[in-house]
Amino acid sequence: MLASSPLGLNIIALEPNQDMRKMGILKTNFEQVSWYCGTAEKTGHSDAAFSLITFGSSFNVVDQKLALHEAGRVLKPGAWFACLWNHRDINNELQCKIETYIKSQLPEYNYGQRRQDQHDIIQNNDNFKNIQKFSRPHIATVKRDHFMQAWNSHLTLKRQAGAKFKSIIRAIDHLIPASNTLQIPYTTVVWMAQCQK
Repeated sequence: MLASSPLGLNIIALEPNQDMRKMGILKTNFEQVSWYCGTAEKTGHSDAAFSLITFGSSFNVVDQKLALHEAGRVLKPGAWFACLWNHRDINNELQCKIETYIKSQLPEYNYGQRRQDQHDIIQNNDNFKNIQKFSRPHIATVKRDHFMQAWNSHLTLKRQAGAKFKSIIRAIDHLIPASNTLQIPYTTVVWMAQCQK
């Protein structure tokens, strides 16, 4: 039996990757969630169809100009756009050890757009106004193997590490405590803007 979605919202989820879409369907077993194949740059949805568009840890891997143009097209007047990321707290002892090791292997390592200020890219798009930024720290309790799975799927690191990626992942695995669960501090960072058409 399908449950009701959180907050009673009708949700359209867009995912171009078939395997990721299947996983999303399994994890969001609500009546009001519908999954579609599409991209941020070309959603395939009607003009002024949505009250809110969100990007969860994905706005840095799209063509941001085109994605904002498309968001402006499919949002209702006065509706909202939001992009957000969970940033690891690199001042945390464990995260600091991991960062130190990565930078010992990749001195030029950088986080890419996900840790950059998104204000200017949003402001330079004529569709949006009233840009706001806020952040909240939180602690995530995660299984150790899930934490390592996240590192194994870390494309920013993988792209920059190249042939060193597997050895870096093995080293990270040795740095992580042997306990089954970990307390990992994050800060969720959000930029929001209102559609002004």
